[in-house]
Amino acid sequence: MPAEIPSPPELPVVLLTSELTAGSLAHARAHQDLRRVRRGADVELTPSDPAWRRRETVMLARCVAIARTARMRSAFSHVSAALIHGCPIWTPGSLTHVTQAVKPSSGRPADMVRHRSRIPDGEVTSVRGLNVTTLERTILDCVRTVHPRDGLVIADAGMRMLIRPDRRYRERYLPRIEELRERLLTRLEGPDLARGRRRARAVLRAADPYAESAAESVLRWIAISRGLPYPTTQYLVETRKGRFFCDMTWVTRRVYQDGSAAPSLVLHAEFDGEGKYGDDVRAARVVREEKVREDAIREVSGPMVRFMRPDLGNPDDVFARITAAFSRRYVLTLRSRPDLRG
Repeated sequence: MPAEIPSPPELPVVLLTSELTAGSLAHARAHQDLRRVRRGADVELTPSDPAWRRRETVMLARCVAIARTARMRSAFSHVSAALIHGCPIWTPGSLTHVTQAVKPSSGRPADMVRHRSRIPDGEVTSVRGLNVTTLERTILDCVRTVHPRDGLVIADAGMRMLIRPDRRYRERYLPRIEELRERLLTRLEGPDLARGRRRARAVLRAADPYAESAAESVLRWIAISRGLPYPTTQYLVETRKGRFFCDMTWVTRRVYQDGSAAPSLVLHAEFDGEGKYGDDVRAARVVREEKVREDAIREVSGPMVRFMRPDLGNPDDVFARITAAFSRRYVLTLRSRPDLRG
């Protein structure tokens, strides 16, 4: 089954010191795993949560605390808005981003970035009760200002939420995907979005709503930023064991003198998330199923290279493993895309 479409996360409960008595605050600190998110604000963390979820909880709690104490009309924007909408954040940050039309009268708090801009009314919405930039505006702000890798993660997820594609019916969704891409590229030309425009164009052209996880987006970014063609995501392979979808697939073709063409290489790349393995019993079953699936794909298609989260910390090694299947002559023709490299 396709992965779930991302959605806005539940907001954590934030305890404000100004709203508690000294006794109730002391009791909470003694019996709960509290983390200070900013001055006068704490959030309870769940010890069993993975590290990435605890970081996300802290980031969201900081937004909640700011919203409850804000004295000026503003909207959460950029990476903070992406998080509130439900987009994955590849590189967590300690700063909360807000955009407001007027210049603040005081200095910038240490945990905030205030962007001064008059956002059109149609580009501000409410998510879980928080004032945020719309998902389209959020994508545009992020792809202009963050590393292209992180921007692609957000753009992929944001487009996925807006389109809600079904990989079984790709042709049905192509017009909507390209319509959204063109709308974003056109809005990007507005005078208020000039900063980072060139990089943003490159990221938007590479964005793909069929990426089903942040790690898949990063794996694809490693490949295309270093010169490989854009792969087909969720590539369908018919096998004797059934129909399977590969995370991303490159098909190179040989063109003959009569003008005909035929595939010369089909290469599949997959990301294996640790979360799908679970306990030892389930892990053994999943590994067996993956082996059967991979063997079936190899029988009728091409080789497959697999990666896990720690691998993505060494992009050059990942790229070398992907391109090992291609001829050396072909690899030497590849040229990196500077606007995607960052």
